[in-house]
Formats: sequence, structure tokens, C-alpha cells
Amino acid sequence: MRRLLGSILCQVQPHRKLSSVAGPMQNLIDNIQEQLQDKRYLIVIDDLWEEMAWDILRGAFPEGNSCSRIVSTTENMNVARRCCGYIPNHIFKMKPLGIQDSGTLFFSRIFGSEQQCPDELKEVSYGIIRKCGGHPLALINLAGLLASQLNYSELWYHVHDRLCSILNRNHTVEEIQKQILNLCYSSLPDCLKTCLLYFNMYPEGYIMWKDHLVKQWIAEGFVNAAEGKDREKIAEGYFDELVNRGMIQSMKINCNDEASSFTVHHIILDLITHNSKQDGFIGAIDCSQTITGLSTKAHRLSIQSSSAKYAKQPARISMLQLRSLGFFGLLKCMPSIVEFKNLRVLILDCWGNHDGHMSLNLSRICILFQLKYLKISSDIMVELPAKMQGLHYLEILEIDARISAVPLDIVRLPSLLHLGLQDATKLPHGIGRIKSLNSLWYFDLRCNSEANIRSLGKLTNLCHLHLTCSAALSSDHLKRKLIPLVSSLRKFGNLKSLTLTPDGLRAAIFFDISSDISFPSIFLQRLELLPPICLFSTLPTGIGELHKLRIFKIVVKELQGNDIRNIARLPSLVVFSLYVRKALTGTVIFTTMSFPALKYFKFTCGVMCLAFQPGAMPNLQRLKLCFNAHRGENHSLVLNGIEHLLNLQEVAGRIGVLPGSDESNMRVLKLSFEDTIKKHPRRPRFNLQLVDFIEEEYPPFDKLHWTQQQEGSSGQHEIIEKDCAEDMNKQGNCRLSRAFDLPPDSRSSYHLKSDEDSKHHMPVSMLRDESAEPSALDLSHSVQDDMTRPAWDTVMSFAPTDIFCQDLSCYSDKEMFVTEDIFTFNGTGTYCSLTMSDDDTSSTTTEAKTISPDDRFKPKIKSWIRGAHLGHGSFGWVYEGISDEGYFFAVKELSSLDQGSDVQQCILALEQEIELLSQFEHKNIVQYYGTDKEESKLYIFVELITQGSLLSLYQKHRLRESQVSAYTRQILNGLVYLHEQNVVHGDIKCANILLHADGSAKLADFGLANELSKFLPVRSCKGRVYWMAPEVINANRKYGPSADIWSLGCTVLEMLTRQIPFPNVEWTRALYMIGRGEQPPIPNYLSKGAQDFICQCVRAAPETRPSASQLLAHPFVDRRYTGEARNP
Repeated sequence: MRRLLGSILCQVQPHRKLSSVAGPMQNLIDNIQEQLQDKRYLIVIDDLWEEMAWDILRGAFPEGNSCSRIVSTTENMNVARRCCGYIPNHIFKMKPLGIQDSGTLFFSRIFGSEQQCPDELKEVSYGIIRKCGGHPLALINLAGLLASQLNYSELWYHVHDRLCSILNRNHTVEEIQKQILNLCYSSLPDCLKTCLLYFNMYPEGYIMWKDHLVKQWIAEGFVNAAEGKDREKIAEGYFDELVNRGMIQSMKINCNDEASSFTVHHIILDLITHNSKQDGFIGAIDCSQTITGLSTKAHRLSIQSSSAKYAKQPARISMLQLRSLGFFGLLKCMPSIVEFKNLRVLILDCWGNHDGHMSLNLSRICILFQLKYLKISSDIMVELPAKMQGLHYLEILEIDARISAVPLDIVRLPSLLHLGLQDATKLPHGIGRIKSLNSLWYFDLRCNSEANIRSLGKLTNLCHLHLTCSAALSSDHLKRKLIPLVSSLRKFGNLKSLTLTPDGLRAAIFFDISSDISFPSIFLQRLELLPPICLFSTLPTGIGELHKLRIFKIVVKELQGNDIRNIARLPSLVVFSLYVRKALTGTVIFTTMSFPALKYFKFTCGVMCLAFQPGAMPNLQRLKLCFNAHRGENHSLVLNGIEHLLNLQEVAGRIGVLPGSDESNMRVLKLSFEDTIKKHPRRPRFNLQLVDFIEEEYPPFDKLHWTQQQEGSSGQHEIIEKDCAEDMNKQGNCRLSRAFDLPPDSRSSYHLKSDEDSKHHMPVSMLRDESAEPSALDLSHSVQDDMTRPAWDTVMSFAPTDIFCQDLSCYSDKEMFVTEDIFTFNGTGTYCSLTMSDDDTSSTTTEAKTISPDDRFKPKIKSWIRGAHLGHGSFGWVYEGISDEGYFFAVKELSSLDQGSDVQQCILALEQEIELLSQFEHKNIVQYYGTDKEESKLYIFVELITQGSLLSLYQKHRLRESQVSAYTRQILNGLVYLHEQNVVHGDIKCANILLHADGSAKLADFGLANELSKFLPVRSCKGRVYWMAPEVINANRKYGPSADIWSLGCTVLEMLTRQIPFPNVEWTRALYMIGRGEQPPIPNYLSKGAQDFICQCVRAAPETRPSASQLLAHPFVDRRYTGEARNP
């Protein structure tokens, strides 16, 4: 059940990995509810097996008025009744397929359609179809058997006669399916039988990846390759044959129409389990059941757990002959691995966080000197041995978990072929020594040194390389990393796959790579260079020489005349994703026989116009377009000649529009685009999404010219599209494209002319570093950047960093700009004025904005509009707000159904308190801006912080102690400031520590704990209990700043353990324990410095706790401080 809930959460929150959703089942349910709250959803649950499972699942799906639907299938009528609330009309009884539908399924699997079936086989085919009784699984497997030998017509009659002899009218549905599956299994070649039986190593419903199984089969010795043949190619052929025969079900289909993940139908798995047990091929143990009938002769063992509640470690297993072990379950049930000294294949998929385990200790794994394959997936830290050189035969090492440290001598493993580690993993120096290495992922540019990047060039046998960048780097730092990388790439003569994905990288730091970069490997089949790291000026000319290239994804600054023509003749290109940042000035024409093999084409550009000549892209099946909608444009011209794409099956459009756009214009836009698609004779599937969350980037300064417009914008436009799941290799992260245009009817015009105007270009480092002072900035000369920033960046450079980074998602025409013409920076320290110019004459604006001592705006919000919904907290809803002057801020809405005088008094008290708190400013606190009220609702205006909280950070990444220390220091800085103002925060916890885009931590919701507790119901405040100090719980005792110190200790403990204080304790029980002065449990695995820091903070007596300023000198936080803490 936990795995099912985790799978659901991964689908509704795609950026999560399955290994990151571990923990108590209630946490998974809460997270799913949070993701689906107030959303319309359609969820299909296939093959529910018991009523209790539905009771658990139902609690994960929030109810509401969004017309959501849940469809479930089951073979159990009692489960069906439970699912539909015992309403008979809500149950649909599925009947077996009729002859016509059975024939359609059968013939489509073998020939494509019944019309292509030879006449001499039609009669015997229908005889076989009738024997299947309309059961899809039987039809699919028999079709797979017959399709494997199309030229052997005698097989059809043999199968028909065999079915007639083993089936009769008295057989039940289950017996028919079993007999047919046995027939299909017995017809498999011996090599495929062995590979199929190996699926018994995995639990029912487990999602398996093709490349993992292929490597496991090779390590097991199932693949015997003749001299000169590739074992992986042979193993992949085995896998594909099992898929074609219907023995394996594909789960995830990529844009190349190839399946990458698979599972096995439970009926086929029952057959596999039976035959595996009968042959003694694999022994299987369920930790939650009594072990019976375990074969002591089996060389392979799978340890699984069907119930976490009853799971326990199996008794001592004496199987010295064991060669392969697969473990899938809770860490507490895992036996001692080192006892199986002859292991060659070891698969560990363990969950430890649920039981309080924080690490998986594999320090003695070097004893298994015969090990060839090691794969680990876990939600906890993996501790490897200090030295691994004893594993001389290790060929494959894949670890999908955080690693405490990578052994230094891993570079000396003589047989290592495949090395796969999570991103943000630092590899030892000298990675180039692993001469045998065939594939490497993920190599993190942030974590690894320039010398190690240069060392990659020594891996001359490398065929597959996946690079990542797990966190933002400065432009100079990134450039220093990419220069040796480009040098190394020139040395990869055997490279088949090169992927660069900016995992975790959010800042748009572009590096303009020369378009004439060479790609030395003529074997290159996959090339993915995704933003924001890689930006080419134009399409590299060398791409046209990569005749084996099948998948190509790239972003370029602009398209030039011959760019498309240079790659249009690539004979093997199947997937092509092109993102052009600069608007097209003409039509891109795809000529006859261009892109002959292309099946998937994605094109992204702010303004586009494509034309397809007859015979262009003859095999294209899926077309995806992302562009902006501009007033006055004829969108029917976007796709000229679409009717010439003869095999087109699906068209998807992502069109950026302004929020608040006229609905009639949107209908015209959709109808215009639909009419264009309808020109196609095959009427392909059509999916159009109007994107209303938008961003803005304008052209470079020296070319920018906004003029008064009557019919749309004539400037350059850009769509900012965050990589969709199909453009990323790792598990789905499908985000909508974003686009923006200046409102067409805006009367403002914006001119930045020549070099004189470009003096006001402010460096990116100034925008990202709050310590930089504008008064010290020399504006006397033009500051050039590789990628000149958009004009909006210039305007926003006068705003604080947090405003600069915000999403421009909620502007309407009236709110976009309230001033006119030129913006010029005249202020130096105490204020900023915006100068406007008409016809080269200047005058000062009528309003000046106050800037705080740390150069941050202090907007006074008089009128505002509500923007996008940002989240929900114990106090109520949080929205994005935009003032009439264009400032972004967050709006916290507190509401109460009670209209009484007490509530009104609480609202008044909160208003007065916030008016006082809004005067406080510090880089480590979230600024209050003011309040507004409406009857029983109070709106609190605060600084908008977009990078989430420490809670969301540690849920995604395990924080290193150095990072916790850095964040703690910033929290203490904020507390020192507040305590000096005689303000007690009152609610310190990770959820209330927000992260700025520059990495700094900010205290939110300070000073309001008392007033909020009066205003909100008790159930809304119970989440504070776990961090409360004893004196806060004891109402008869007064409390002061020392209460924040207790909460700080609990927060540090929370960051280090990724759990709340007093885990697994009900809040009422925790209330009692804290009131008695009990400290939260502090694990022994924490460093002594961390333990001492927490212990000092959570002393029972408030007067014995150190102050915030004293704690700044504690060794745990008094380290060398870099000024920012980055994500791991």
C-alpha cells in the first residue's frame, strides 16, 4: 500500500522520485491530499484487491465541488460495492469481448488490421479467437506467439488444434486463461523462459526498467554472446521479444514511442511464480508471512514484504550456494548480507526512514568479492566501505540514494562498466582512471572539480554520459566548468549518448556555446543539451554529420537560413526538440523528404510560422508547438501545409496568453488553430492549452525598441518553457510553458538606444548579491554580458532581489506599467527616483520610493489585486498580490465564520501588531508590509519569497550538517535582531523558515503567535505543539526570547533528522511530555557538536538556555561561513 501511495504522489507531484516519498503512510496520504486540494482530478485505480485498500486510498483523495472522478477496477464484487458506496448503478460489470472486438485486438497485434491478414489464415484465426472466450490477456499472448513466426503457417493450425484438445465448455475463465498462458510459455525458447522466470525476483506490481533488467540478465549469465556481438544488444532483443509476446506490459512510453518501464500482469506473475518454484529457479520469502516450502537448492532468493505491519526479519537463512539476492522491504527485515559470501548479483530496495533508521551500513560489503552487480535504492543514507578495491569483478554499481561518501579507490575498480549515482554526488579525483567505464550517470558539474571534469576525457571507452548541475552556479563558475567539459567531449570517440540536464538548477544563467562546436563521435545517437545551462548561438554545423543521431534536443538563440537544412537529411533522427529564443522573422520551410525518419517534433518560439511542403516529415506522428499569442496575428498561418504530414496522429499546442485576456479573443484563437488542424485529412488528436502563468523576457538592450502599438507587439518575444517530462530523462516533471507579451494597447513606449543608454545595465552579480551597494556601483561605462538581460530586468534591478525573481503571472493591461517611457536610475542610497523622458527631455516622476538601509523597497500598499494561489497554511490561504504600482507581495488571508465582537477585536489587535512589526527590517526576516480587512477577513501583506521553506527543502534533499549549520546561523541572526526589538517569534519551525532565491533563510510569521492563537481554532494551532517550549504550554508561566531558543533546537533537530520533534507521538501526548519538561529524543548518530547545540537549546529551565547571540559563538554554527547555503 505504501508503494501504491508513493506511486500516486510521484504522478501528482512529478518532480518527486519514488525514493523520496518514503515515510509513514499518513504522511503520504497528507501529501497527496495537499497536492489535489481544490483541483479537479481523474484517477484510475486498476485491480483493487481488498476493501481495506479502498478505505485507505479514499482518505488520500480530498472531496470537493470540482467534479473529480475516481474509476477503479476489481474482480471482487464486495470491493466494487465498497468503492461506489453500495450504489448499484455506479457499478459497471465488464463482459468478455465480442467476436468483432476480439478480432480487432487479435489482428491488430499481429498484422496491424484484419485487412492485412492473408485470406488462408482468416478462418483458422477466428477459430483461435473463439477459443479465447473474449479474454484480452489470452488474445494478446496468443497473438504474440503467432506474430513471432509469421512465415510458419503450420503453427496457426497447431495452436488451434492444441486449444481444441485442452479446452472445453466446462472450463472456467481462470482455467481458460491458465491453459492458454501455459501454452504460450511452453512455446518460448529456453533463453526467453529463463529471462521470464527472473521476474519472480520482483514483487507484484513492481515497476521495472528495461536497462536495469538487461544488465541483471547479463550479470546472471543468461546472455551468451558470440565473438564480436554485443551482449546488451542480445539481452535487449530478449526483452523486446517478451514484450511483443505480451508477457510483459509496458508502463511508460517516451516520445520515441518506446517503452522504458514495465510490469508483469498478476496472472502471468502467478504462472512465473509457480514454474519458478517448481524448477527451483528462485526462492521467494514474504517477511510478513510464515516461511514455508523454501527451496534450499535455489541459487536465487527474493525477500519481499506484503505488509509493513506484520513484517519481521526472517529467521537465519542457510543458503551458502546463493548467487543472487533481491531484497524489497523495510530495513529492519533485511538479513545480514555478508553471510552470503558467494553473491554475484545484489539488489536492495529498502525503506528505513519509516522505522527511524537513518543509514544503510554496507561497510563490510567488500567481503562479497565475487559481486558483479550491485543496485541500491533507498530513502536513507547509504554508507559504503572506505575502500572497495576488493570488488575486483564488480561491473555494475547503481545507487539511487544519498551516499555518505564515495570511496576514494572506486576509481581503481578494474572491471567497472556502469556507474550510476544520484546527482549532487561528488566523485573522487581521477575518475578518468576507470578505463573500462562504458556508462556514467549522473556526473554533477557543481560537485565535481574542474580537474575531474577534465579527467573525463580519459574515458575513451565511454558510450553513455549523463551530466547534471544540481544547484545554481555563478556565470563565471559555470563557464570555468564548461570549458574543460567541451575539451573532454572532443576525446569521446565511442560516445553514443550525451545528456545535460539542469537538475535542481532554477536560475536562468546562460552560457553561450559556440555554434561550431565539434562532436567527434560518429556513433552519437542521443544528444540532449537542455537549458538553462547550454545555449547555442545557432544550430551547430557539425550536427549534420551525425548520421546515427536518433534523439536531438537543443536550445538556440536564433535560427539562421541554413540551420534547418543542415540537419534535415539526418537519416535516423526520430525525436527532435528545438527551442528558439529569438522570434522568427520569416517562415521556416520544411522541404520534401526533410527529416525522413522523424516521429516526434517539438518546436518552441515566441513567434513562429512553419510551412510543410508535400513529402516533408513523412513519418511524423506527434507535433508539439509552444508559442505566444499576439493580438492581430493570424494564427492559421502558424502551420501552413499541415495536411502534407501524412502520418500525423497528434498535435499539441501550448499558447501563452495574458491573464485577463478577452474570452472572445481566446475562443477565436482556439477556433483558428482548430480550423488549421482540421485541414489534415486524418483529423489528428488535438490538445490546446492556453497558459496563464507567464513570464517576460525582452530583447537585448542595444536592439530594444518598444513603440506605440495599435495591433499587437512588433518587438522580439520569447516564450520561457520549462522542460517538459518528455524533454527530461529522469522521472516525469511536466511543467507548463510560460509566455508573456507587453499589453498590445499599452500607451507606454520604451527606448534604450546606443551605448549611452546601455550604461544603466546592472550586472547580474549586483542583482543576486544583497551585500552589493548601489552607491558603489560604477555606471560610467557599459557593462557587457554574454547574454544581455531583458529590459524588464533593468527595471526590476532597482527592486530588491526577491521582487526581481518573481513570476509576472498576474498583470492585467492596467497593472503592467503605470509610468511612461524611459526608466533611469538616479538614486544612490536613501531613495530611488524614476526619470521619464519624452523626446529626449527628462523630468522626475512625482513619487519617490523609500529604500531601506539594506537597499530594499518598503512599498506602502494602498490598493491591490489578488493574483495566483500560492498555498495554504494553518492561518488560511496564501495568494500572490500585486499593487497598483507593480509590486509583488504575498497575501495571507485569515478568515472566521464568527462575526462577533471578539473576532473583530482580535483582527484589530493583529492590525496594530503588524503595523508595529512592519517597521522592522533585517535580511533574515520576512518583511511585513501592512494589512487590509474585509468583514471577518484580515489580509496580511508580506514580502514574497518563492523558493519554498526549509521543510520543503529537506523533504526533497537530505541536508548536510554544514548546510544545517549555515541555515542555523542565519536563523540566529534573525532572532538576535528580533530579540533586540523585544519581539518573540513564537513559532520557530522549518515550515516558517523561507528560502530566498539567493540561498538566504528568512523568518516568517514572527511576533504573531499569541494573536493568531486567539483568532484561529485549536485544531489549526496543534501543529505548533511539537516545537513549543515548556513555559509556552504552561499557561501560568510567562515566557520570553528563551522560548524561541527551545523551538530553534527543535528546528535544528528537524533539519538533521528530517522528522518533527517527538516523531510518532500524538500531539496531545507531545503537549503533556513537553509540559513536564521532557526533551525531544536526540539521535546518537548526530555529531557531538550538533547534539550539544540542541541540548543547550532544549534545557527545561528557560533561564538556563543561552541567548541567540551567545549561540552564534557555539562551534556548531561558528564555522567558516560563506554567506549562503545551497541545496544539496
